Amino acid sequence: MIYDVLVIGAGSGGLAAAKAAAGYGARVAIAEPKQLGGTCVNRGCIPKKLMVQAAAFVEQQRIAQAHGWVNPEGLFDWQTLKVAMAQHLEKLRQSQKQTLQAAGVEILSAAARFVDAHTVAVGDLEVKAEHIIIAAGSRPTLPEIPGIELALTSDDMFELEQLPGHVVIVGGGYIGVEFSCLLAQLGTQVTLIDTDPHPLVIAEVEQEYDLSWELDLQREIEVEFEGRIVFIADEVYPSAM
Repeated sequence: MIYDVLVIGAGSGGLAAAKAAAGYGARVAIAEPKQLGGTCVNRGCIPKKLMVQAAAFVEQQRIAQAHGWVNPEGLFDWQTLKVAMAQHLEKLRQSQKQTLQAAGVEILSAAARFVDAHTVAVGDLEVKAEHIIIAAGSRPTLPEIPGIELALTSDDMFELEQLPGHVVIVGGGYIGVEFSCLLAQLGTQVTLIDTDPHPLVIAEVEQEYDLSWELDLQREIEVEFEGRIVFIADEVYPSAM
């Protein structure tokens, strides 16, 4: 199989590259062993924003009471949210598939491995291309500490079978802060730990202090900044209490 352009990875970057190349008349294929859409569609911004939207209803219910609504509370069901997210994401994946097919891009549903500079093994196929674009993305990095196999990554949050009663989130970047807030709104007890004295280190200092206050007092999130995870255990150690 010979192409002008082979794109490895069907995330946001790979999809854009494949469609752009096809638009210029190139014969294009895209290799993806998992689901179309990459991180953003499957385990990043889009499913997370759907969770944020679900969590926002809690605050809306509180505001509704202050504006005359009587007993606006409803019961939240985690499984119902998961089903709704899965259906929405599948529609997006199908839309991406149709867009690629309409552009004439061939989808190769397998992992890619380089054989030489212009040859790639994609599953059982040998694919040759004049230009090969690597858009394979990245994966979470886990610290090398005892018990790390017990931890979840942000990718795993979307696969939980039930809403956790208590969660410890390590990392005060935008992903950690966003998950902390939405889980707290849904009723989970949240502890946020970061080695930095302020969360969201990309923000201005004044905003960082305001955010710490927001997390601790307004969101009822326990914050532990300038802290470091030493080990993880599936039981409580007296020395860690």
